[in-house]
Amino acid sequence: MKTPIIVVAVVLLLLIFLGPGGQGALYTVDETQLVVVTRFGEIRGINTSSGLKVKLPFVDQVNTFDKRLLRVDMQPDTLPDREKEFLVIDAYTRYRITDVRKFFEKLGNLDRADDRIGRIVISGLREEIAKRTKEEIIGAVVEETDDEERIVTGTGTRQEILDNVLAAADKTV
Repeated sequence: MKTPIIVVAVVLLLLIFLGPGGQGALYTVDETQLVVVTRFGEIRGINTSSGLKVKLPFVDQVNTFDKRLLRVDMQPDTLPDREKEFLVIDAYTRYRITDVRKFFEKLGNLDRADDRIGRIVISGLREEIAKRTKEEIIGAVVEETDDEERIVTGTGTRQEILDNVLAAADKTV
């Protein structure tokens, strides 16, 4: 009679500690992850080191974020230059989460972060592209020589555009 009670108790303890669908008391943090543990939406802990961790089963939620370099690909957008000629701009940006608490409090998840970062970058690009000509945006100046040869010379305006967008994004976020 005592054997079935012990078996039931062991099974219940295993369910509590291992839990279905990651709802148990134990969870792992990979070396490439940042983890925010929340209880009813309130931050209860942050784990930045890898290993086996403990949480309150069925109550605490584990939110994982990648600590590696992340990429946001933006949809190609048509932006006008200074002469009101429209250019199709295809952009991407890369970022890394440095303060996971601030990231979680302001954005909550990676989808919201990608959307917000994309909007900030496109807004900055729209502003910078509207100030320049097509040649400046492309980052080259075409010169014709006396013998009708065309020489393309690179300029630093492309890097200047990127630096200005980065500075504007840093102020916004």
